[in-house]
Amino acid sequence: MAKLYEIVGELQDFINTNEGLEDEQAYKDTLEALQGELDDKVSQWARCIKNMEAERNAVKEEADRLAKRAKTIDSQVTHMKDTLLMFLKAAGRDKAGDAVIKASIAKNGGKAPLIVDYINAEDLPQEFQKVTISANNDAIREALESGEQLEWARIGERGEHINIK
Repeated sequence: MAKLYEIVGELQDFINTNEGLEDEQAYKDTLEALQGELDDKVSQWARCIKNMEAERNAVKEEADRLAKRAKTIDSQVTHMKDTLLMFLKAAGRDKAGDAVIKASIAKNGGKAPLIVDYINAEDLPQEFQKVTISANNDAIREALESGEQLEWARIGERGEHINIK
């Protein structure tokens, strides 16, 4: 069976070279045959795409299931470590365990936590404020759609996609 690009090429060549043929029925029959071949090939592609989408969805569901499982395990580990820390502190011990495996209390590295009592950012002295500027895309779009010309912005064209049902 021919490849998709070959079928489209044959169809384009036939249409371009056989327009206005005297034998209208032969033209229609050949055109119908080429279009039928295209329909068959598109159906094959569509089936393949649907199968791949189904496989992708199954893989995503499994990944989500595994991510949830990993999150549950992380929560259990955190709870167990917090509990162990609490009991070691209550027992007045910095470490405990046997010759094979031990647990010990250690200080966290990095900078000490910064504690800022609740205050609105605009009420802070200016040297402790950070200003962030970003484009107002809604205002830019509105200006362009109302006919304003902006040399640094324009509305692009929407893309196209294939729906398979």
